[in-house]
Amino acid sequence: IKAIQAFGVDVIEHEDRLECTRPKGTLSAANIHFSTKTVTGTENAIMVAVLAKGTSKITNAAAEPEVI
Repeated sequence: IKAIQAFGVDVIEHEDRLECTRPKGTLSAANIHFSTKTVTGTENAIMVAVLAKGTSKITNAAAEPEVI
């Protein structure tokens, strides 16, 4: 969730889902550092980074074959 928020996305946690919005239009590039490697977190950060304007950097990312 923190990685997605770094791109300027507002995240509201509901009991059964996450509601993600970007009220200002385009996503902004971000520098993401995971304190622990996470496959799902890395995949989500990559998907958001692809849509963001500019160059994003993700460090300590998971490197399993299904991710890269």
